[in-house]
Amino acid sequence: MCRFGGYPGDMPIPTSAAPPKRTLLRDQIFERLLHAVVVGELEPGETLVDSQLEEWLGASRTPIREAIGRLANLGLVDVVPQKATKVAALDIVQFGQIIETLGALDTAVIREATPLLTDADRKQLKRIRTALEKGVAAGPSPQRTTDVFDLFRIFLDRYGNRTTLRLVERYSPHMQRIINHFGARIDTDAGFPQLYALIDSAVGGDAEAAAEASAAYFSSALIPFADGLAPGSKEEGTS
Repeated sequence: MCRFGGYPGDMPIPTSAAPPKRTLLRDQIFERLLHAVVVGELEPGETLVDSQLEEWLGASRTPIREAIGRLANLGLVDVVPQKATKVAALDIVQFGQIIETLGALDTAVIREATPLLTDADRKQLKRIRTALEKGVAAGPSPQRTTDVFDLFRIFLDRYGNRTTLRLVERYSPHMQRIINHFGARIDTDAGFPQLYALIDSAVGGDAEAAAEASAAYFSSALIPFADGLAPGSKEEGTS
């Protein structure tokens, strides 16, 4: 990360940003800030300074404050009026609860959405499988985390339930933040074969096998990972 002007105490500013997914300026800014928070370029507890954000994003204060308000609604930043705006701390307890909730939800969606997949969906699943194989060899990274979430998003989009999508969009960033922060602790040997099985089963049209692989991924990799980070655990004490 770099610092504006190089002066001590300046807010660290990310060196990269996710490409915008929407055309409206306020949405582009939101996506860029969301990406920076999720991948850890804007770190937990970091103070967000309007003037420095304006310089980095090349935008006025109004759309930036709108984006920060959206991040605050998601629980990703803390806003104290007349004082400071900071990136929210990582919530380990909430992470465990989110894993349980989204694990069950994703598995149910995969079961229902697999028969609805299009040829384009199946091609994208195959591309993600290739990316995951390369990612495992390269080690933990934000891109590898994104690939996993993109995998599940294919099924969520195909299922098309707006309530489910809103729930996932609210809590997935919290999952991604913690996975990116503590990613080296995830047992990829236990988890990624289940993701490969999920993809292979879905591409082959076996909804039940795909759902079982999804459940196995959460139980073999993410739930033990969350348990290891829980307050009072042996691993949590070493972080």
